[in-house]
Amino acid sequence: MRGVKINFDANGPSFDFTAPLRDFETTVQNALVNVATDAGSDPVYPDRGTDLLLDGVSGRLINNAWANHSANFAAIKTLVFSQSVDKPSDPHRLQNFKLKNAQITNQSLKLSAQATAADGQVTGIIAAV
Repeated sequence: MRGVKINFDANGPSFDFTAPLRDFETTVQNALVNVATDAGSDPVYPDRGTDLLLDGVSGRLINNAWANHSANFAAIKTLVFSQSVDKPSDPHRLQNFKLKNAQITNQSLKLSAQATAADGQVTGIIAAV
């Protein structure tokens, strides 16, 4: 699998056409995009997306416990969606996906993420809070 690299920073997402993603990198990026996609907003894949953004704008992320709770649900929903669209025989298929609140303020939520492929490859790190 190949994909276009998306860089995420404070200015928002930007596409990097000079460094295409391959294999598990594409799977991980797809998972991260799914986390930030509003649940039910994709007419092609109605199961795509999470409620993480809704939780944030609705004032539900009031402390570390609530942020971790919402992140856990987003991770589970993302894992289920990813596994439903990827072939079971794909070695780059998402096997495990974890999100954890790394920092929460009144203005933002920063998450640490860790993804494991079916072949055992691990990307990311879960930060201690």
